Amino acid sequence: MPNTKVEPAKKKIPKREKGFSVVDTSLRYIAMLEFIPRDPESVSVNDIIQALERRGFIVDKRSIQRDLIKLSELFKLTPSKEGQSNRWSFSEDAPIIFFPSMDEHTAISFQLIQAYMRPLLAPETLDSIASLFKKSAERLSQRAEPPARWQEKIHVLPLGLQRITPKVAPDVQENVYQALLWELPLQIQYQSRNTDSTKDYFITPLGLVIRDYVSYVVAAMKSDGSVRQFALHRFKTAEIVDEEYLIPAGFNLAAYAHENFGFQMSEADTLDLSLWMDKSAAVSVAECQVSERQTMISQDDGSFILSATVPNTLELRRWICSFGQQVEVLQPGYLRSEFAEEIGAMLKRYHSTPF
Repeated sequence: MPNTKVEPAKKKIPKREKGFSVVDTSLRYIAMLEFIPRDPESVSVNDIIQALERRGFIVDKRSIQRDLIKLSELFKLTPSKEGQSNRWSFSEDAPIIFFPSMDEHTAISFQLIQAYMRPLLAPETLDSIASLFKKSAERLSQRAEPPARWQEKIHVLPLGLQRITPKVAPDVQENVYQALLWELPLQIQYQSRNTDSTKDYFITPLGLVIRDYVSYVVAAMKSDGSVRQFALHRFKTAEIVDEEYLIPAGFNLAAYAHENFGFQMSEADTLDLSLWMDKSAAVSVAECQVSERQTMISQDDGSFILSATVPNTLELRRWICSFGQQVEVLQPGYLRSEFAEEIGAMLKRYHSTPF
């Protein structure tokens, strides 16, 4: 039998529709960009390959490296060396691109967050969304429709006398927010309100309570596990330490703030308040109630008697004082006596010769 050369059967390669490879590559680029974080975080080429495989893209390492170099020219991607391999991230000032584009309502939301929520966000968090603030401002500046001018139609005024927020050292704020964000203990130097000296404390920061213009760090003491609050602007130093982060059993920040930041005046949590109020003061309380079960009984002279169960706090007393002669405490008797004593002391002071 003569020798014959047997040609291997050729595999049929399915025909791709025209343009398929371009679409496939474009989708791969989008998937890659979605996975790459902003500096200082970064990902390796192997991380990107694994992420693409989960999306159904099978690409060799060399192709990904070429893709990254191409994309870096358009999207401000930057490589960083870690050992023998490169890691990739978006630069800090890289613009954010939305698919679909950012609408007016999203842009307005980011602008309001920037205006009113800055004290509630860690500096690291603010840095991470700075580009979103910029993008939202650009988006609104490009539109002439009325919705784009929503921010100009909103202004929030704090209750009472406006004051200047106490200054906090930037490095202190950075470390405190980092410790809260990542649940790390702190070594601090703290100056109490009524002393010129500082004291060292080892604390586990549990949360941040913002009251009026002051931020308070609620923390557990390493020495005895008790929970205390520290005014952030009185921190002189704050250093993150490599120790165990301990949370007291059953601790709840909202419950703690409710119990400890109302300045409770006695063991009784509430009191049954009865106030005489002139018509102007009564209108204010009728519109913004102090209790869901308050009652307002009108009097023949046009005044009102307010009855309500309210928290027994210093805040309540300051609120009553804010009405001046427009109100009179009727009950409870001990609260009426408190105000009578306070008013007597004020009257005596005002009758004396000023400095």
